[in-house]
Order: sequence, then C-alpha cells, then structure tokens
Amino acid sequence: MSTSVEPTAKKISIFGQPFNIFESPYETEFDKEVVNYCNTLHLEELKCGKVVFIGDVGVGKTSIIQRFIQSIYLTEYKPTIGVDFEVAKFEILGIPFNLQIWDTAGQEKFKCLAPSYYRSAHVIVIVFDVTKMTTLANCVNWYKSAMKEYNNDRLPYIIVLGNKIDAIGPLAFDKLETYATQMSTHLVSEFWPVSSKTGANITRLFQRIASLSFQAYILNEIQNVKKMPIATITLQKKKNQKKKKHQSCKSNSCN
Repeated sequence: MSTSVEPTAKKISIFGQPFNIFESPYETEFDKEVVNYCNTLHLEELKCGKVVFIGDVGVGKTSIIQRFIQSIYLTEYKPTIGVDFEVAKFEILGIPFNLQIWDTAGQEKFKCLAPSYYRSAHVIVIVFDVTKMTTLANCVNWYKSAMKEYNNDRLPYIIVLGNKIDAIGPLAFDKLETYATQMSTHLVSEFWPVSSKTGANITRLFQRIASLSFQAYILNEIQNVKKMPIATITLQKKKNQKKKKHQSCKSNSCN
C-alpha cells in the first residue's frame, strides 16, 4: 500500500508559531538537522506523531478536536467514555505525517486509564474552560499526573489550552490571559486560547501541534540513526537513493 502524500493532507513548510511568541518556551522554526534529514527521505516514508488531550470533564476536549477534524461544532454534549482518537493527515517539509489525536475522558472513574496513553505522546494538551477558573487550577494536577509517565531525557511539549473564549468579553479575556500565562510559565508550557464554537485559533493550534510533534519525532529518529552501525546506515542510504531514483523516473515517464 502506498503511503505517499495524499491530496487532502495539510501542508506545512513553515514551523507553526505559538499564540504568544514572547511567552513560549518552545522552538519556532525547524531544526537545521531536521530539514537536512528530511531532504534525504523519500515521500513514501510515512511518519506518525501523537498528541493527547486531557483535562476536566466538560471543558470541550472533544469539541476542539472535532472542530479541527470535521469543521463542525458539537452542540450536544456527550462525555467521552474512556478514550477515543482521530488521525489528521499532514505533509510537513514534503514528508507525509499522520498525527494521532487522543481524546481522553475527564471523569474521575476514567483517570486511571489516562497514564497508559500519555506514554510516547509528543505533545500533551491540558484543556480548561475559561468560564470556570477551577478547571484552570486543576491543570496543575493533570500536569503532575502526565509527568509521572516520563523520564527526564524525553519530556513532551505541554500546551495549556483555554476553550470557550467566545463566552467572555475583552476585559475578562485580558484577566484570564494573565492568569493562564502565569500558569503555563509555572508548568514550562505554552498557553493557547481557542473557541471550539467559532473555530478561533483552532487551525493555528493544530499547525503548531503538528510542527512540534513532527520535530520531536524526526529528532528522535535522527538520534536512533546515529546509534546504528555505519554499515547499516550506508545500506539504508543506498535503498533511499534507489527509491528516489525510481520515483524520479516514474514522474518523468522513464523506462
């Protein structure tokens, strides 16, 4: 089965930017090593990333995901049972990239399931409801729960995400942004305000998530390649060169 880039894939050639570039602790451009490495890959080398959405019940995790995936707003509330996930297809630096988007339940009885889904996630999004400040305070507990599953050598990117900004006015938003930014700084994370109802900032958010996930995936792959024996790396390069040559011939109708 071919894994070449699909026409519907979302193309990213410029690194997704944070909501506030001055407050983010994370990178804003592709690492040169990542760019150089991607230039050696062929288009059928599908890469996969993983993002996990966590947070209190009713904050809108599912609505945010469905707004991006299906461009719809869920008017009827149905709590997630256990865990669910969607896949968003991207083309990043010319490489096909599938982003697994995991949607976890916020109910207390399902919290024991969440840790198993944190593992291997490149990005964790902690969602809160901007109209309920207790859900922002609870982000600390969600953060601590997630961090228990990681070693210090490979931590995920953390995004503190405020949903339902359509429900508050400008003054309330300014106050909220101050508190949320302080929270995200404390957690060494990035703050984003969105509205699953209007779609505000949703596309930008997922472009950012996809860029961070892709970068983390490729950098990890580069490290694994560096650990490989030289003979194995040489053989893999030859295979990639043959595949690139074959693809070039096909595109030019060579025989």
